[in-house]
Amino acid sequence: MTINNNSFDNIIERLDKNVIGLLLFFIVCMVIVRYSSFSKLVIGHDESTYLEIAREWFNGKTLYKDVIDIKPVGIYGVFGFLQFIGIKSIFGLRLISSIFLGLGAFSLNRLVFRWSKNSLASLITGLVFVFLHSFYFSLDINTETYFTLFIVFGITLGVIGIDQENKIKLFLAGLLIGLAFIIKYLAIMEGLAFGVMILLGLKRDKGKSIALFVLGGIIPFAVVNVCFWLAGNWEAFYFVTYLAPFKYNASSNSSYVVIIERMVLFFLPVLVIVPLLYKANKKTLLLISIWLICSFIAILLPKKPFSHYWIQMFAPISVIVGFSFSVLQNKAKSVIILPIIILLVLIGVRVNKMNTHFAKADSAKEVIDYIVSIIKPSESFFCANFEQVAYYILKKDSPTPYIHKSILYRDSHQRTLAIDGKEELLKIIAQEPTYITVRGNYPVAWFQEYLNTNYVVLKKFGDIRVLKLCQKPNSL
Repeated sequence: MTINNNSFDNIIERLDKNVIGLLLFFIVCMVIVRYSSFSKLVIGHDESTYLEIAREWFNGKTLYKDVIDIKPVGIYGVFGFLQFIGIKSIFGLRLISSIFLGLGAFSLNRLVFRWSKNSLASLITGLVFVFLHSFYFSLDINTETYFTLFIVFGITLGVIGIDQENKIKLFLAGLLIGLAFIIKYLAIMEGLAFGVMILLGLKRDKGKSIALFVLGGIIPFAVVNVCFWLAGNWEAFYFVTYLAPFKYNASSNSSYVVIIERMVLFFLPVLVIVPLLYKANKKTLLLISIWLICSFIAILLPKKPFSHYWIQMFAPISVIVGFSFSVLQNKAKSVIILPIIILLVLIGVRVNKMNTHFAKADSAKEVIDYIVSIIKPSESFFCANFEQVAYYILKKDSPTPYIHKSILYRDSHQRTLAIDGKEELLKIIAQEPTYITVRGNYPVAWFQEYLNTNYVVLKKFGDIRVLKLCQKPNSL
């Protein structure tokens, strides 16, 4: 059986010319590969933290004072805005994030087509981006989910600006990357990569173009600083933004070993195709490589081996894999290699045990559904070391400003935020929460003893217990 290259090329080219159809194609693909995650109440703890901080912030509390975490304001702004316009359910929030990521796949598709003029290469770029986002660690909504979109849009628009020597588009590219920066500060590495792209890509007015790009990038962060100053909350913002992050990244050098191991596990199978790029346009290959290297450095800088950090590399990985197909002269080889690449990514999904994870019972939902059935409007709740998404579902404010559950029992987090964990737990005790949920034993022994004395177990869900305050609690 022979492959009809002309028929295959015609199909790809027709799809490529139908811009709206192509956009919808990537959105549908992204929704399909992530759909199994939409109804799972908890995938990652960070997502739950952003949800609740955004809810309480948009309901009148002061960010970084009444609700505290060290992430940039942008991620809370995204969640808060989505809740404000009515997208409040976990299903809806994950659906809209998948739609946005589909837009990102489309943008990368257009970027690679601009570089390669090859419809197959650009299609593969978008598909690789889609399937990388089916990895388990990318399924919850994290800072990388949204900042990636602004990065991709910014670099795509910026490349167009370089080709057209259009300074307005370069300014707007900087603005988009600046928006990414206020979602995750390490987006500065992509800004650095694109600055190099401008220097290498433009033939004239490089200084003015760089200046406009930098100006665009600075504006969002400058606006955020001014807003906190005008709101009278500058000191809290200054500490969380300029001081705490430098304490947070203090970790052992052994983290680098884990990072390198994950680099090999997750991306080496995809990068086996990179040697094909020796025939490529050397300048374009250099630009893509700079982007890839800067993203990798951004992952190394925090010295934390968190899997979701790797999402920052999804865009340049997709571009470099897709672009490699543009140097293949034999289209039949491309037809064979495309399903191989997709298969490799799907094997990676299996390695991450996504299917096993979603086959498990949703214990968080069972517990929270039970609490919903018994809690009264006047009663209060503390999640302890259970899932902080409970605050969001119950619409109950946290009794502590530190929404992420581990802050109150991990010394490293307390050092980062310069707080006394015992003092914060004592403040919670003083409020006498009506209900508390505990998974196993609470990591702080004296607080667990307090719970044993002053709370009764209403119901158990495996190792999770729902506790209710005794009528006459004993003091410590």
